[in-house]
Amino acid sequence: MDLTNNKKFNLVEILPFIFIVLFLGLLFVVLMKYPFLSVDEGFTRGFLNLSFADMVGLTALDVHPPLYYFFPMAFVKICHAVGLNLNITQLMKVPSIFPYLILLAFSLTKLRKEYGLVMAGIFSLALIALSDFFMQYLTARMYTWALLFLIISFFYVKDILEKNDLKSWILFTVFSVLGAYTHYFTGLSSIIIYMMLFVWILINRKDGSFIDRLKNFFISVVVGFVLYLPWIFILFEQMKVVHDNYWVEPITAHNIISFCSYCFTFSNNQFIILMSFTLLVAIIVLFLKKYLETMDNDDLYMVMGVGVFVGTLVVGFIMSVVYKPILISRYLLPSIGVLWLCLSIKLSGMNLKNSAILMIILLIAVVGAFNVYHEIQDIQKMNDYTIEEAKVLESINNNDSIIVYDTFNHYLRTHLDLDKVYQGYAGYSMNNATVTIPYELDIVNEPFVIPDDLSKYPDKKVYFMVFYKSKADFPDDIQAEKIGSAQHATFYEIKSV
Repeated sequence: MDLTNNKKFNLVEILPFIFIVLFLGLLFVVLMKYPFLSVDEGFTRGFLNLSFADMVGLTALDVHPPLYYFFPMAFVKICHAVGLNLNITQLMKVPSIFPYLILLAFSLTKLRKEYGLVMAGIFSLALIALSDFFMQYLTARMYTWALLFLIISFFYVKDILEKNDLKSWILFTVFSVLGAYTHYFTGLSSIIIYMMLFVWILINRKDGSFIDRLKNFFISVVVGFVLYLPWIFILFEQMKVVHDNYWVEPITAHNIISFCSYCFTFSNNQFIILMSFTLLVAIIVLFLKKYLETMDNDDLYMVMGVGVFVGTLVVGFIMSVVYKPILISRYLLPSIGVLWLCLSIKLSGMNLKNSAILMIILLIAVVGAFNVYHEIQDIQKMNDYTIEEAKVLESINNNDSIIVYDTFNHYLRTHLDLDKVYQGYAGYSMNNATVTIPYELDIVNEPFVIPDDLSKYPDKKVYFMVFYKSKADFPDDIQAEKIGSAQHATFYEIKSV
């Protein structure tokens, strides 16, 4: 029996979803087996028992917008309210899977209706098997929600091109703003979409609907700006923080090639990176060639999807060169999702033989298996490190301990694990340098003076936190013993000599 053409059992339609079920099953197994905590997740975890107002205030002191943190906070609070008191690290990761489940449902309904089940299957499989998607669904950070918002907003660009209807403009605007409140690079991708739409409207100014399109465009821009206005001044302050001190390394030519190969895999293998880069360049050239031949809106939509990824990469690169290195691969993940939306639509519309489609599906699954295998290896290492970190924090989490926090960031990352300490201090004063935490926290809101304040607690152990890349410069009359590291901080027990 030919399973690729049988009307009752079309393998090319069913096979992607078989692989998706396998990947999803593995995802939940890993989630339950390895409650790892990556460094950035420590920041997310610190919000879980705070109020939403505190979350917004503390996020303003960081380098990201606030919307994402609402989801794990709300989910954990709801779970606790109904008595579901599971491991808090695992609970906070669950909302990162929701965007994929929503996109899967979106694929099986809206995308299947418009483009067919083959397209929906290829797209959904790519969004769990390729790039770094699998890892991000297991990470309590903002990238999967940014992926959801950008894909949904870009989906309605097609309707804007064809129908210019009010519903599509509203949904495009709303999801663009949600994306910008989730991650700044998603906001950048949305700005690039707006720019491409504006150019397209101007090119088609002789069209009878030119005025209506231009009017809808500017209304969307103004509404989006007004909706983002409450956060825009905080964005400017965060940009100053990034310019003064950010951890991203300078961008190199190798980084650019790796960013492109990240569309398929996060592998560090040079051969795989080069092959992935070559494939992406070939895809971009083919899309452009096809559009120049047809000048069709369908092909224009494909080119715009490529433009979202390429534009985000190019602007991120320019900003990293002229302003401050800010671009890392995972910031591109939402725009990669848009790229795969367009690739899936294109593949499903090329009238390929079922055998060719089957080979594409198998190739995605094989690359995905390779990606997931290496991601699980990384997860196991992070889980081991999480266990070691927990031991360090547990050893000092008692009523005999004083904790001197050097930054609000380290307070946020560790305060849930250091809830039994006798006292915490929001900053320190040492060697003519004073560091204070600029926010009202449930600790002493004044610097701990070293060595003077040590005499206040003769029966307590005083622990000092230092950023793990920094060297602690203690006075000569202070004895400092390193006891371990956790969440990007090194802990020293300090005593007067």
